[in-house]
Amino acid sequence: MLVDIDSNFHKINALTYCSIVMFFSYVENTAISIKRILIKALDSGIITVNSKKQHQLVFKDEGKLSFEDTMKLTFSVYPSLFGESNHYGDIKNNDLKTLHILRDIRNSIIHPKGIEDSLVTLKQLEGRDINLPMISYIKALQNLMNTCAKKI
Repeated sequence: MLVDIDSNFHKINALTYCSIVMFFSYVENTAISIKRILIKALDSGIITVNSKKQHQLVFKDEGKLSFEDTMKLTFSVYPSLFGESNHYGDIKNNDLKTLHILRDIRNSIIHPKGIEDSLVTLKQLEGRDINLPMISYIKALQNLMNTCAKKI
C-alpha cells in the first residue's frame, strides 16, 4: 500500500513535532538530573570540579541554562569529574548542527513569538533525518554513563 504523503503531511508533521519536543525534554531532564547529582556530590565533598568555569556551569541557575550548557554539563563536565575525556567534541563535530535546528524548531513550537512561529515547517531540516542525531545522542549518553559507572 502506497502512502499519499500530501494527504498525510499534517500527520507526519505532528509526529515529527512530538518527537522533537519529547527528545528535548529528555535532553534537558538528563542535564538537570546530572547537574543536581553533581551539586550534591560537590557539597558532600565526594568530587571536586577541575576549573572555575566548570564550577560556574554546575552552579548556574537551571532556568538560565542554554542548550549548549546542557550539552557541556552532560558530555564535558560530568565525564571529566570521573577522569574521562571530553565527549562533547564528538557530538559537536557530528550532530550539533542538526540538534541546533531541531532545538530551533522545538523553540518555535513551545515558545512562539508570533503566529508564523506556530506554523513551523520542517524545511529547516533541509532533508536531514531527525532520528540520526537523536539516536547518536542517546548512544553517546549510554556509553558515557556506562563508562563513568565503572569508575564508581
